Amino acid sequence: MRVFGRWVVWCVCGWLGGVGWIACVPPTLPTDRLAAGALQNGAWAVVIGRSEQSGAFGAIDLERRVAYKLVGPASNDAVARVWGNTLYIINRYTHDNIQAMDLRDMRLLTQFSVGVGANPQDLVVVGKKAYISCLGRAALQVVDAASGKLQTQIDLSALSEVGNKPCQGDADCGGVRCLGGACALDDLPELGRMFLYQQRWLYVLVQRLDQQRQFLPTTQGLLALIDTENDTLVQSFPMQGSNPLYLSPSVDGKHLYVAQVGQWMNEQGAPALDGVLERFSLEERRFDAVILREESLGGNLGSFAMIDASSGVVIRTGASFRTELVRFDATQGKVVSQWAASECTGGVSCFSFVQVAKTPKGGVILLDRYEKKPGVRLFDPTEGREQTAAPLDIGLPPEFVVFAP
Repeated sequence: MRVFGRWVVWCVCGWLGGVGWIACVPPTLPTDRLAAGALQNGAWAVVIGRSEQSGAFGAIDLERRVAYKLVGPASNDAVARVWGNTLYIINRYTHDNIQAMDLRDMRLLTQFSVGVGANPQDLVVVGKKAYISCLGRAALQVVDAASGKLQTQIDLSALSEVGNKPCQGDADCGGVRCLGGACALDDLPELGRMFLYQQRWLYVLVQRLDQQRQFLPTTQGLLALIDTENDTLVQSFPMQGSNPLYLSPSVDGKHLYVAQVGQWMNEQGAPALDGVLERFSLEERRFDAVILREESLGGNLGSFAMIDASSGVVIRTGASFRTELVRFDATQGKVVSQWAASECTGGVSCFSFVQVAKTPKGGVILLDRYEKKPGVRLFDPTEGREQTAAPLDIGLPPEFVVFAP
């Protein structure tokens, strides 16, 4: 049996002027042991956890409902992707790097920078190439999936949001582009999560935020389509809502659902209720229906997952930032049941549900950061019965989940 997760020092932070690593964090040694090759068999969840100062990831055997703590390193702002035998940790804000780890033994394969201030959001592998979307770059980066070496960039700056200042050319805009007769706000389209269809067509969420005003949404979001055979932008599709943040495919693989969360809170501190969950036909290449609105949801849209063709689960955030896991009917556009509600510490700290996902075998997994009992919770997908007597502890409050193998 091989021990995973033991290092002399974890080095998972940003570049200092593109020269060296900084802020390496000494780990607490894990108390659990995970056999080499374990993640290649059965059904596993790899869960990134974080505190204010550090990050790490754990692993959960979904069949036995057993958690393994502190299996490997991550930053305190990270998401992940599994492609083949490789686990990619996307270290985001201020860290700006990608670490690639071998799922079989958690060996670090490579770690590379995506550029200071890039703020990477997602990574998709197609063949030998990896596509990286960033909030701080106007172009989609295309790198060698094994080494991280930059191969090309796909310029998507033309999808940036525009302001009210008219222009005839870039010279009229003081350093940003002139797009369709109006100056861009920040010249950044804010590229978010991605989805690969038929191993060729790459869909990218274009959030169009104003980074000068705390990432407020400015206009309707877009779904950009990239042809990975020639690395070109094919088309962009406007959405009904703004700030597309989450996506999930349908069970049959024919549709893509996009949660457009809009503005989070209004001036009175209540949920703004301007978001929509919209369905996109991958076969017809068009948005064909809004299946849920925040008015009907009764709170802000959060992370969601489709359970079957007609229903899904979503994290709803209401007054006092209390989070709830609810099931919705996609045909009627309304909530049909509540499965769980976050607890509050001192009646104030109520926001604890951060991600929900459907497991490979059809169950529902919920990440709960409740400070007195953080962990991973499992639910039956039909009636919403909780299957875990207590949240499964991965060593840090959970933040993001992916599945292996």
